[in-house]
Amino acid sequence: MQLYLNLILIEYNFLILYYICNHINTKTYYNMKKLILAALSIALCSITFAQGPGPQKTNIKKHPRVNQVNKRIDNQEKRIKTEVKEGDMNKTEAKQTRKNLSTINQEKKDMRKMDKGHLTKKDQKALNQQLNQNSKEIGK
Repeated sequence: MQLYLNLILIEYNFLILYYICNHINTKTYYNMKKLILAALSIALCSITFAQGPGPQKTNIKKHPRVNQVNKRIDNQEKRIKTEVKEGDMNKTEAKQTRKNLSTINQEKKDMRKMDKGHLTKKDQKALNQQLNQNSKEIGK
């Protein structure tokens, strides 16, 4: 929802700048156009990198190991949000721990691809060790 609102605000700002640019001379228009495109690119990149892995499915039939890892990822997401809200964690730390969660989530997806959608016990153990490290970072 927040991403959607950010995109609407960016689009609105872009339209305002476009209107302004249409009422100035051509040379300034092209300079403003370059500036707008650069700002838009930076804004979209910052929105993309600020996100964690998002909610995980935790009731996949016949995949108890995947469900267990997904529950831990969801729990850590909630803990990060709570820590930031309470002021126990700053936004930079939250961004780093979310990035770690995204990396772990991607690794989980890659492991599942290698084993026809399943996680082996060895894979689950490796992911849980990484989640333990990330959990320690959240609880500092």
